[in-house]
Amino acid sequence: MDIHMLLGQYFYDNGEYEKCIASLSKSKYKYEEKVLLLMAVSYKNLFDYDKAIYIIEHILKKNPEYVPGYIQLAYIYKDKKLYIDEIKLLVKADQFVRQQKQTGQIHDAVYLAEIYSMLASAYVKIGKSKKACRYFLFSSREEEDYTKKIEEYSNALFVLNYIDDINDKAVYKLHINYQKFFNYNMQYHDFDINKSEKKIKIGYISPDFRRHPVLSWTSSLLLNYTKNQFEVYCYSAGAEDDITEKLRKRIDPNWRNIKGLSADKAAELIYDDKINILFDFSGHTANNCLPILAYRPAPVQISGIGYFNTTGLDTVDYFLSDCYCVSDNAASYFCEKIIRMPHSHICYTPLGQMPETADAPCLKNGFVTFGCFNNFNKVNDFILSLWAKILYEIPAARLILKSSIFDNDQGRQYAGKLMEKYEIDAERVVLRSFTKEYLEEYNDIDIALDTYPYTGGVTSCETLYMGVPLISLCGRRHGARFGCSILKNMGADELIAYSAQEYINKAVYLANNIKLIDVYHKTLRNKMNKSFLMDYTSYVKDIENIYKYVWNKYLIIG
Repeated sequence: MDIHMLLGQYFYDNGEYEKCIASLSKSKYKYEEKVLLLMAVSYKNLFDYDKAIYIIEHILKKNPEYVPGYIQLAYIYKDKKLYIDEIKLLVKADQFVRQQKQTGQIHDAVYLAEIYSMLASAYVKIGKSKKACRYFLFSSREEEDYTKKIEEYSNALFVLNYIDDINDKAVYKLHINYQKFFNYNMQYHDFDINKSEKKIKIGYISPDFRRHPVLSWTSSLLLNYTKNQFEVYCYSAGAEDDITEKLRKRIDPNWRNIKGLSADKAAELIYDDKINILFDFSGHTANNCLPILAYRPAPVQISGIGYFNTTGLDTVDYFLSDCYCVSDNAASYFCEKIIRMPHSHICYTPLGQMPETADAPCLKNGFVTFGCFNNFNKVNDFILSLWAKILYEIPAARLILKSSIFDNDQGRQYAGKLMEKYEIDAERVVLRSFTKEYLEEYNDIDIALDTYPYTGGVTSCETLYMGVPLISLCGRRHGARFGCSILKNMGADELIAYSAQEYINKAVYLANNIKLIDVYHKTLRNKMNKSFLMDYTSYVKDIENIYKYVWNKYLIIG
C-alpha cells in the first residue's frame, strides 16, 4: 500500500473520480488488477466508456478468469443498454465462479448475488421474465446483506406479473413466503388512539412522490381530501424533484422524507406520528416500502394502486381494488381483505400539459397504424403471436413500437429477430427509441394494442386521453384486468376482449372501420374527462368513506 493508492481510494469513495485516476496513475502498483479496475470504474463513472472498456479488456487479456473485470464491463454495457452483451459477460462470470466452487475455491463466490441480480435485470429488459424471476431468487438466496436479500426476493415477485403461463397458486405461494423475512420482527401493538379525535390521520407512503406514473393515479388523494375530517401525512422514500416540491408545499408540515432511513427507524417515525391508516402505494415495485409495513407502525394498513398483487405480508390488512379488477377467484389469492371500489380504484390526473388530439392518421396515410408504447419487456411470445395474426388479417397495416430497448442497434436487432420468429415483416414495424417528449407521437397511431398479462397502466390512460382506442385483453389475475377496469370506467366496453381470438377480432374489426376509428380520435378525450376514471370528487369521496368504515371497524373490534 502506498500514499497514491490511499489517496486514490479516498477520492473514489468521495466521488472525485478525476483525482482518483490522477493519484492511482502515480502509484507503484498501477499495473495491478485491482488498481487498474478502480481506474476503469472511475472512467466509467465519468461516462468515458471507451477508456474504461480499454482498461478492463487489457486486464481480461492478461487474466481471462478475472470475475470482477467481467462484472464491471457488464455494468458498462448495462449503462449503454447493450443487454445482450451484458448477459453474455455475466454468464461467463457465473461459469468461472461455479468452476472455482467445484475445485474448492471460493474467493469469487462473494460476487454471485451481484451477478445473478444483474442477470435478472438484463433478462427483464429483453422480456425473458421466467429467467429474470429465477435469477432474482438465486440472488436473494446468495445475498448476505439481509436488506438486499429482501429486495431481490421482492424483485422476483414483481417479475412474476409478466408471466402468463404460471400457476396462480404458485404466484400466491411465492408472495406469501415474503412474510418469512419478517417473522421475527418487532411489531407495534400499543397504539395511542384518541377516540374523541374528529380527524382520521392518513399516512401515504411511497418511493414515487415525484414525476412518476403512479403519481398520475394518486395525486387526487394527496391534494383533494376533506380537511375537516382527515389529516394527511406523506412519507417519501425515494428520489425527489420539482413535482415533489409542489406536493411538499401542499402537505407541510406533515411531509416526511424517509429516504435513507432503515425500515425500523422509518416505522418508528410513523408510529410516533400516531397515524391511524397507513396506505402503501408501492407494493413490490422498485425501492418499495413493504419492510416498513412489516413492523405495523399503524393500526390499519392498506396497499394498492401502484402494485397489482398481494403483498404477502400479515401486517397489511386491506388491498384496494375495484369491482372490475378482482374476480371472486382472484380474491382468493390475496392475503389481504379486498376493498372493491364501486367504480375505479385509480383516478387519472395528467401530471403536465397534454398535447391536443388529432384526426385518425389513417385518413391521410391510407392505411391503419397499430401501436404500443408499453415497455417492450411486457411484449412476450403470446402477445407477439396475436399481433402477427392481426397484421396478417390487415395486410396494409403498420405497427409502431416505442421503448428504451430500441435506443441502439442491438436492441432493434433483438426485437427484429422476435418479429421474424412470428413472420412479422420488419418493413411494417417502426421501432422508436424512448424520448421524454413522446405524447404527441400518439397522434401517429390509429389503434393501440395492449400487452398481456402485464397490461398498460398509466400508458393506457395516456393512450386513451390522446384519443387512441385501445384493445385490451382481460385476464384472470388482478394485474391482467387493469385495461378492462379502465375501459369499463370509461364506458368503452366494446374495446375489451375476453379471449385471444376476440382480441384479434376486435382489432381487425376496428381496423376495417376507418370512420369509427376517427370518431374515437375525436371523442375519447371528452368521454374520459366525464368518466369515473377522472372524476376525482367522487373518487376521493368513495375512498374517504372506505377510510371511515375501516377505521370505525378497527375502533369497535380492533
